[in-house]
Amino acid sequence: GGCCMNTNQNIYALYQGEHNLTDGTIREIAKNQGVKLDSVKFLLTPSYRKRVKSKNIKELVLIERR
Repeated sequence: GGCCMNTNQNIYALYQGEHNLTDGTIREIAKNQGVKLDSVKFLLTPSYRKRVKSKNIKELVLIERR
């Protein structure tokens, strides 16, 4: 990537239902889960939250704003 990519450095916790799967930056979570960065970012979108009504969904919770 470039020097100045606008990467979100906030720290998030990734939950599936009640379980904390991992936490870190979006980039760290993507690497940890073996998914694309965009897949993790998608969890933050309103359309994802609207689309998914299940109790066992994955969601990102902001822990620390950077």
